[in-house]
Amino acid sequence: LGVWSFAGVFPCYPLGLRASAVPSVRSPCPPCLRAIPVPSVPPCLRAILSAGEWLKGKLNFILGQTDHLRQTDHADTAMAQPGIRQLHRAPLKPTIGHIALLLFTALLIALGSATPASAQSGRVFDNLSMKSEILGGERKYALYLPPDYETSQRSYPVLYLLHGKSDDQTGWVQFGEVHHIADQAINDGTATPMIIVMPDADTGRVGYFNSIDGEWRYEDFFFDEFIPYIEKTYRTRGERQYRAVAGLSMGGGGSFVYALHRPDLFASAAPLSASFKETREIFRRYYDIDPEIDDDTFEAYFQRYNVLALLDSVSVDDMKSVRWYMDIGDDDFLFDVNALAHIKLRRLEVKHEYRVRDGGHTWSYWRASLPDVLAFVSAGFHR
Repeated sequence: LGVWSFAGVFPCYPLGLRASAVPSVRSPCPPCLRAIPVPSVPPCLRAILSAGEWLKGKLNFILGQTDHLRQTDHADTAMAQPGIRQLHRAPLKPTIGHIALLLFTALLIALGSATPASAQSGRVFDNLSMKSEILGGERKYALYLPPDYETSQRSYPVLYLLHGKSDDQTGWVQFGEVHHIADQAINDGTATPMIIVMPDADTGRVGYFNSIDGEWRYEDFFFDEFIPYIEKTYRTRGERQYRAVAGLSMGGGGSFVYALHRPDLFASAAPLSASFKETREIFRRYYDIDPEIDDDTFEAYFQRYNVLALLDSVSVDDMKSVRWYMDIGDDDFLFDVNALAHIKLRRLEVKHEYRVRDGGHTWSYWRASLPDVLAFVSAGFHR
């Protein structure tokens, strides 16, 4: 039943084992508690003191009423060493202060080690698939379900989160730590519980757009098959207000284009380090467009899938109907084109959030961006 001595905080001594050279503690309450005026003692501490009164009575009955240490030179035993004080455990008389301190210490330990009931975990699946008639085969996707999905009957808003080039549907799970970040944001209240869907755009052909020859129609798959499948299979809110799209790099460009093509489907869009090509020459090389393609076909394709060209052609009212969030690192090689898109949006008076932070084209940058994206789209879901 010893009370720990907290150096510099609680000048208390262990109970029941005390050297005669150590002055006994006479006060019924430690200095830290004596310093609190009685009227200002909080209710929780008064409850601890009341419990201490009851415990004191019980312990007095068990341990006796003596509050002293006997000293002896043990002259009558062979083991005695004259002149050396011996310590003996004497019957203990606990005080209210001691008992209150015991309870207070236990309370601090309990509070420090307790896990909040609200700190729950969602579930992630990174190898799900669906059959696509448009693309002719199985298409994989990853999925995050919020912590209360399995225990509730409610429907949830949905965020379509697109990966970058050279990744697949597992990118945001493995490198982006979407599970941990989404759980934390939901548990601390900065994000609303939502379903996060991460499609694969790395199988067959790379990218989120239809091909210029019409043989690979990924965008048609996304809107005509994938979204309807997800929103039929899982409990999502089907209204536009509860749907958002975001992505990084190639997926940032994809999310930009998708929101410009279908502002009727997305309440919010959050392109991160968005990849898009500002000139026709760079665009042609990047998408490896056959030089035999005629100029008119190429121009139509460029106008459809180049972000800067779309910002000149899409209705300003349609752009204003979407909540925009852009984020780019100051050392990112895509900084200039993202800055051009930001300037165009400003000139068009389209409200948007534009963030430039220290960093480059890296997963550490996008992991740091994701909590803000979740908070941003959540604000749109709550409108």
